[in-house]
Amino acid sequence: MSGHLAWSTHESEFLNDLLPLPFDEEALRLVAAHIDEVQDALGRSYLIENPSSYVGFAGSTMTEVEFLGELVTRTGCRLLCDVSNIYLSAHNMGYDARQYLDQLPAGAIGEFHLGGFTPEEDEAQEIVLVDTHAAAIAQPAWDLYAYAVERIGLRPTLIEWDNDIPELATLVAQAARADEIVSNVFAQRHQLLGSVLPQLAETQRSSVALSSSTIPLLSCPSLSAAVIQRRGLPSINAITKKALSTRC
Repeated sequence: MSGHLAWSTHESEFLNDLLPLPFDEEALRLVAAHIDEVQDALGRSYLIENPSSYVGFAGSTMTEVEFLGELVTRTGCRLLCDVSNIYLSAHNMGYDARQYLDQLPAGAIGEFHLGGFTPEEDEAQEIVLVDTHAAAIAQPAWDLYAYAVERIGLRPTLIEWDNDIPELATLVAQAARADEIVSNVFAQRHQLLGSVLPQLAETQRSSVALSSSTIPLLSCPSLSAAVIQRRGLPSINAITKKALSTRC
């Protein structure tokens, strides 16, 4: 189960919107308490989804990604990473989408979402991206998805299209595009490993055999270093620093 990092009710009023929170200690304690209550009732982890953002609070004392990281630390909840929302919010709020992804606790991410947005012009004649789920996924969001898969790894991915729903063939094509991106990411990674593994084997050919169970771990530098060191090889960073730092 999952829910957005947002609110939509006050006393007896129910609003048809996902409204923003101030990112401060008071809000953090309140949200963490609610997550604990939900997780205790469910008997399992709850996923918190990053929202689409259009305005923020001047009184916030931390960023959204810092707030999410603290929720994970305090409650043990997991995250639903809406990649399109990251791109949209980064555009609207003026931050770097890839840096946001880099700062998320990757191990806590249980799912990816993708959805279409609609550009609209505000009163200042500036373009605001609105999370309408009424269009095909934009190329910049696909590019960010590829980066997310590279950085975080394979996760279940849901494509959201709730309004102005097209023919089934269009929806199937969007899902196929996501599959294609994942395949390309892992094909590039395997190609990279194909150039790295001979160097690893050459360093200590007599002391270690890299098994098929080890090779998948080499797609992540932190796990790679642990595996290599346990098996008596020098640090993987000494051999693959340039290659892996750009891919994992």
